[in-house]
Amino acid sequence: MPTSLISNADVFELLNANSKKLPSSMQEEIESFFDASGAVQRFWRATDREPQHVLQETAARMFRHIDRRDIKIVIYCSASKYFAEPAHASIFCGINNVAPEYAFDISDGCMGWLTSLNIIEKFCLNKQEGYALIISHEFPMGRNGAVYPKCFNISSHTQLKYKLPALTLGEACTLTLVKMDAPSTQGIRVELPSGAELCTVPYRNYNNFLWNSSFIFDEEEFHAHYNEMSKVAALKSISILNKFLKGKRINLVPHSYTRSFEKLSDLLSFHPKIVNYFGEYGNTATSSIPLNIEIARRRGALDHSRPTYAWCASAGIKVCIAELKLNLSIN
Repeated sequence: MPTSLISNADVFELLNANSKKLPSSMQEEIESFFDASGAVQRFWRATDREPQHVLQETAARMFRHIDRRDIKIVIYCSASKYFAEPAHASIFCGINNVAPEYAFDISDGCMGWLTSLNIIEKFCLNKQEGYALIISHEFPMGRNGAVYPKCFNISSHTQLKYKLPALTLGEACTLTLVKMDAPSTQGIRVELPSGAELCTVPYRNYNNFLWNSSFIFDEEEFHAHYNEMSKVAALKSISILNKFLKGKRINLVPHSYTRSFEKLSDLLSFHPKIVNYFGEYGNTATSSIPLNIEIARRRGALDHSRPTYAWCASAGIKVCIAELKLNLSIN
């Protein structure tokens, strides 16, 4: 994990510095959003640590427990990206002397970790030995506290409507090892592409592919129209969860769970123990689910009498619920 703890007060300091002093009405709206979401703090890297340092420290810990020759597949699934080519996974393998059969990237927003699991399952049909490695390396913060890079510069209530979620972003690096001969997970996935424009980080030439969007206002900026996303996906997500989990008592590990989910608890037909640390670590994108699992392992917070499921609603829009077979022996 990065080492700098960033409070909501620190976020307000950045906002006031970059936005030429926020009016009180906007500050109140941001405070209400933090309270409604449960956002309290997040971690960013210190100024003397680069993202690659955190990645290599994490890799060094992993290689104390595994022979790198046993890694057959490497997938880089992060929302944070640095190269158009080659694959980030290939660069990681070159630096760390790993020679897998496949090394590639995927791009699926915050769903990337679960999509990587889905892909690995397809490779596992022949039940070969060894491991697949999923790299989640989420470092969206610039040195001046900028996100892609403009989310701390807010000039209107209209901008607040899509910039607020960026104020909860944290940073994290997780490496997940998946046994290639493990049994397939049980899950369900639904794509809702009618909402694809509602959560975007457009590159400089985005309008060569998508033009006349009413939801994109600038390039290289995080746009998350969370109210509109909820209208598309919230009830659909609950329906999927209820259909798949009806009557079950489970550990539920969600991506960036917020307090808003608690308002829907009366609609649930199952009994979840929520395993989530959004309030402490913020939205860490593809690292959120594996980070929640690791923090729960350290704190003894998983109920081992219950099966564990991961749940993610992500840009796209897409929803996935999947059972996880966990081996928590690596410390």
